[in-house]
Amino acid sequence: MTLGDEELGPRDERAVDAAVTRLFARGPDGEGRVARRGVDLRFRRLAINDPSQAGLQPFQSEDGSVAVLVNGEIFNHRALRAAVGSGHRWRSGSDCEVLLPLYRAHGLAALERLCGMFAAVVVDLAERKVHLARDRFGIKPMFYSVRGDRIAVASEVSALASLLEAPAGIDWEAALSDPWFARYPCLSWPDPARWYAGAESVRPGEVVTISMTDGRVATRRWWRLGACLAGSAGAEGGPAATTPAEAPVAAYREALERSVADCLSGEADVALFLSGGIDSVAIAALARAGGARPLCVTSSAPAAELSGDLGAARAAADALGLPLVSWAPADVWPKLDADLWTGLLAITENPLTGPEQLYKMAIYVGLARSHRGVRVTLSGQGSDEFNGGYSTLFAPPGGGWDDFLTAVDLLAGEISAHRTIDLAAHWNRDLGAPVVRGRPRPPEATALPGDRGWRDYITSKCRDLELFNLWNEDRTAAAVSMENRVPFLDHPVVLTSARLGLDPALAARWLYDKRVLRAAVGPLLPEALAVREKVPFFYGRGAALAAREMASLLGADGGRLLEAALDGSPAAREWLDADALRAAALRVIEDPQARGWEGVLRVVNLALLDGLVTHRIQPPQIVPGAGA
Repeated sequence: MTLGDEELGPRDERAVDAAVTRLFARGPDGEGRVARRGVDLRFRRLAINDPSQAGLQPFQSEDGSVAVLVNGEIFNHRALRAAVGSGHRWRSGSDCEVLLPLYRAHGLAALERLCGMFAAVVVDLAERKVHLARDRFGIKPMFYSVRGDRIAVASEVSALASLLEAPAGIDWEAALSDPWFARYPCLSWPDPARWYAGAESVRPGEVVTISMTDGRVATRRWWRLGACLAGSAGAEGGPAATTPAEAPVAAYREALERSVADCLSGEADVALFLSGGIDSVAIAALARAGGARPLCVTSSAPAAELSGDLGAARAAADALGLPLVSWAPADVWPKLDADLWTGLLAITENPLTGPEQLYKMAIYVGLARSHRGVRVTLSGQGSDEFNGGYSTLFAPPGGGWDDFLTAVDLLAGEISAHRTIDLAAHWNRDLGAPVVRGRPRPPEATALPGDRGWRDYITSKCRDLELFNLWNEDRTAAAVSMENRVPFLDHPVVLTSARLGLDPALAARWLYDKRVLRAAVGPLLPEALAVREKVPFFYGRGAALAAREMASLLGADGGRLLEAALDGSPAAREWLDADALRAAALRVIEDPQARGWEGVLRVVNLALLDGLVTHRIQPPQIVPGAGA
């Protein structure tokens, strides 16, 4: 889109074509377009609801003044359609069309009425404004840039880079200064991360409004979890529902049952990621209780088997009478090498990519090959964060909720301390060599105040979900033309459990070790599955094997991955000492159990991503059949 009335030229059209091509796998079922003077809107469709051509986006008002594009799902679209009634001439049965009449009737307040996972673009030509909105937890992605007289918007960074004449690369200072990325012991920094220079991300629950006249950008939060917990109403979160103190288990089960049913809806086959932990087992049990029989998928990677996940997944599938299939990376790719890892990073676009994404991508590729009708997957993201899943990991053995809160307050306080830490020294201690140059410093940020326990914790976990879990789940699913849905992040489910944390007695009883979830689905499960302890994916005994795999990756073909990273990113040599990085990598290769392999992998990921987004490195194809 251009500012003012300037026409888009042939170069612009070629740039949009290139961006759309990069998004083909995300939407292989057709391309819609709306072109006006200074506006070129394209949409690649993954058809799940109303697969007919009528559901192809963008949706336009009859007078052509408003166009709407929505990536994701509006689960309450039927109720919203009924409320709109005959005031709109419906073009399709698509769930996403409902945003068009809602926006025309209510403006941006329409967002508060939506239940679902979405990234939406509303182009209002009458107002000369572009509105970019994202769902409450950031399940669906959206990036934008306002550069010169051009406005660019895309679902992925690589597509956005194709729209820009001079795509910027990694923002090295911002990335190296992020405490979570640096593995600094504190709760996640409360402000947004910035991996890429020139690529702005719409935050969860945020709407960004860009003037098509002068390019001015205004942002506001249309939904905040903290405001809801404080009991505020209106645009910041809606009416403050209360969880009945006498019946939290029943309230939680009712909310989760409804969410699981919503996530199973649509005109496509569904698969469920089943790890054998209580989160995925709960989804499977509620789906089965509701009459569904989704295909279950899991990892058979040796590290996952050693952690006990594979055996638990088999036991859960047998107990619930559900089909289960599994894949390991070795079932999909001949070897773990530099090309495979670079191709995986081109998909995730995330410097936090690690073994988990490798294992997940293998499942997705195997699933796409063998079950072509599957377009939707379900996963348990969000349960750990809001049901007290990590409480037993924070507390000492034999501890309880108060011990968990004490640890949280200590880690929240470290955010303020982080401002005075020599972060380069911290990186280099972790890496075991003087790799990071200069003194990366975090920007000014509003530190968590500490002494708020549960609220500090879930504030930090919202950011972790945004930057890691949801980001990576979206990309790995989209790479094989699937959509990942997350029943635990329906906002009524989150609010039901999060509010328990505000009452010390209820929190101690129901949130420690996910007791509210275990109690809610316990009657549907064998006891061994209902009480299985928290086991992080591929950790435990599997952690050593995962470390050896990553060390093997760094050492493959004479260290080709590291050299490709350094060659493809001139900026990397400004921030990193190449010889020191080689020494750190060699130490990990020789002793995979040595501290620092995760840090080495993260800085290598940064350099590779810098080369990929600036087109100095061409992404290897690791998903058979993907692309136009």
